[in-house]
Amino acid sequence: MAHELGRLAARRPATAAAARSALSPATAGAAVAGLWGGVVGVINLRRYRRKEISGQEAIASTARESVGAGLASSLGLVAGNVARAALLATSLAGPVSFAVGTVVTAATKLLWDRAARARGQTRDGAR
Repeated sequence: MAHELGRLAARRPATAAAARSALSPATAGAAVAGLWGGVVGVINLRRYRRKEISGQEAIASTARESVGAGLASSLGLVAGNVARAALLATSLAGPVSFAVGTVVTAATKLLWDRAARARGQTRDGAR
């Protein structure tokens, strides 16, 4: 899909900007997922070495946190961009888009964590 967007963008300059803005939240989300996954991976590796969790739990926890952080940041960026576009001509475009993006990011991560916790309880019964 990115290749198709690139070819289309080469023919139409306006499409190039649209393609970049469409891929930007996904790219940022992937970067956040990778960075946060690395942090959580180090934490879970320490917990695994201390025999606090199994290897499978460490991998699942790292993947779950990584995907949740990436998804939350992507959705927050999209929401912030939409808010900024809606208020483009006003002086509130910056602060409102930042606030909307922050709230959406936090809410998405909170919901992701609650859903992950609920799935863990139904699987194990112990958590």
